[in-house]
Order: sequence, then C-alpha cells, then structure tokens
Amino acid sequence: PDSQDICFIPAGGVGEFLKESIEELPGDIVDRRGKVIGRHRGISLYTVGQRSGLGISAGKPQYVLGLDGPGNRVMVGDRRFLSAKGLMADTVNILVDELPERASGKIRYAHAAAPCTIGLEDGEMRVVFDEPQEAITPGQTVALYDRGIVLASGIIKKIIPRE
Repeated sequence: PDSQDICFIPAGGVGEFLKESIEELPGDIVDRRGKVIGRHRGISLYTVGQRSGLGISAGKPQYVLGLDGPGNRVMVGDRRFLSAKGLMADTVNILVDELPERASGKIRYAHAAAPCTIGLEDGEMRVVFDEPQEAITPGQTVALYDRGIVLASGIIKKIIPRE
C-alpha cells in the first residue's frame, strides 16, 4: 500500500527494467549554457529534479533541470533553477461547468497542492502558482482541486519560469 512504483517492475527497479525494454542511447549532460560537463547513460533514466546518480562532479550539487529528447541531452544546474512560477498544459480535461479563477494545483502525485490562478488560452490551461514550485515536469499531469473536488487536469507542456 505504501508503494508508488509499478507493481510488475523487477527488484532492480525502473532503471533496470528500462534497460531491458528500451535501447538506451548515451548522450551529453550539459549545464544551463549548453556546455558539455559529462555523459548520461540514456535520457529515459533521468527525471527533472533528480540529484543522485548523475555521475558528474561540479563542486556543488547539481540537479536535472530538463530533458532534451530531440538533442538527447540532460540539462543540469543549481537547485535554485528548479523552481518555476507556473506552467502551460494541454490535453485539458475540465470536469466542472465553469472553471474558477483560483484553485489548488498538484504537479505530481506526492506533491502538496498549492494555491494558484488558472486561465484558459487557445485550448491550453495556464496555471500560475502563488509561490514558485520545484521540479515542474513536462509530460506529467497537473490536477486542479477546490476543497477536495477535482476541477480539471492537463498534461504539462511548458514551464513558465521565474522572472
């Protein structure tokens, strides 16, 4: 009951399962400026916010800030660059007659809901949090709530950076 992992994954964990299931293509680990600072074992083995297992030494802890699928690169940087003020989501699913302007948003299953402002723009949902959130990850689901009632959801498409 405490598990958040996939039940059929063998003892080696998700990384070992992916190695057996997907042909991994090693690539570059880059800093925020695009400078190559290391090599990764395959982009699917990394997630935004990850700190351990990067195999690089930069003098201070580095975190995965983003994944560049087409370029097969993992971008890393200081923790302060993990937080963003909001996101844009597509594949929007609205479950109420009228979406309120304010709600609480969750950017992943184990994340605490955070107060936010919501807007719809050309079929996409704009979510701006009152306080910056850490490790908003494109491809994940954002869910919006009001007093325990699910209002809407969407797939995170783009991060709105801090100013």
